[in-house]
Amino acid sequence: MNNFIPVIAGAVIVLVTAGGMQWYPNNSIHYNDITVHKGMAFIAADHGLDVINVSRPGTPHLAARFFSPHGGTGRIHIQDYLAVLQCTDQGRLDYSEKLLVLDVSRPHRPRMISVFQTPKEWIDNIIVIDDDFIGSGLIRSVRIHAGRIYGLLAIPNSHSRLVSFEVTENGKMSIDRSCNIDPNAIDFHIQGHRAAIACGWKGLQIVTIGATGELNPQAPIQYGGFCCEPWIENDTVYCADEALGGTAFHLENNTPPVRISLGDGKPNPRLVSMNRIRKAGDRFFFSGITDTGWTLSITSFSPPSGFLVKSFITSRKLFGNESGPVTEREPIGMAIDGNRLFLTHRQQGLLIFEVSSADQLSLLGRFQPRSNQ
Repeated sequence: MNNFIPVIAGAVIVLVTAGGMQWYPNNSIHYNDITVHKGMAFIAADHGLDVINVSRPGTPHLAARFFSPHGGTGRIHIQDYLAVLQCTDQGRLDYSEKLLVLDVSRPHRPRMISVFQTPKEWIDNIIVIDDDFIGSGLIRSVRIHAGRIYGLLAIPNSHSRLVSFEVTENGKMSIDRSCNIDPNAIDFHIQGHRAAIACGWKGLQIVTIGATGELNPQAPIQYGGFCCEPWIENDTVYCADEALGGTAFHLENNTPPVRISLGDGKPNPRLVSMNRIRKAGDRFFFSGITDTGWTLSITSFSPPSGFLVKSFITSRKLFGNESGPVTEREPIGMAIDGNRLFLTHRQQGLLIFEVSSADQLSLLGRFQPRSNQ
């Protein structure tokens, strides 16, 4: 049973939880990560979760609002009826100490199933330096695959771990399987019996998943790039790479990945500094912060030449000249559903774009969250 009581009091919402009260002044709701599933946009937010009906993209509307009793949420992943969210007690999108699992089979009434708290003995001298967390025992990324929840955890003693979780019928969540991976692991993606792990300057690491769920890591391969986020599909891993601008690898069973892009060995300047990747059909969507601000690149892929940029769109072109800190001005979450691009923005809420056959964007609709909705 959820241990919280949302109370509307004038222009604020007061969320009463076991840990005290949290205040959400009017118009202050901020969106973080997003995923789109069956005509619904599920958005991790500072208060928990918003579910937006986007079946008519020109007039998106709020279908449900879930107030988390464990603080705001940063990243979200959904498969079938399960949603897993990283709780962001410390205000970060890429680190957390808790996972929140919801049943979203009825999108209009999300229901909390379980919470995972990293064991206290894992938390190892977490400090903040230049707005970055230094320490261990933090959850960096989560995914759901084949009904199982996976997480990438930073653990003490200078290593990271890929884990799978088990959720029992009474809602208890515990680690079922795990394996040590490169300590530089940043993010991961899973398809079939493989997980691809981005390890920054240490490159790419592959973990195979056995028939009974066992996790078997291969040695990471360094290739001269900075791998930020992978996307695995069939026997190919595509990587958003801050140094090279994007690269791809072919996978064979029990052999190291073979790079199949960047035939000339030169970085793609229009993809350098991109750290997010999404795929829809034969198109790839890269995003990141470049010297011109937040940038979106729509590309195709053809080995050995690699990624061909077909459209290059800056935040200034989409949102104009905005004021305020960079973290408030730039889009945070990105999801693709067919020919529609969904962006979450700290100031502007949810924006929905049509991606034309010519790889240009046109705004279809937007939803600006309010705390009194």
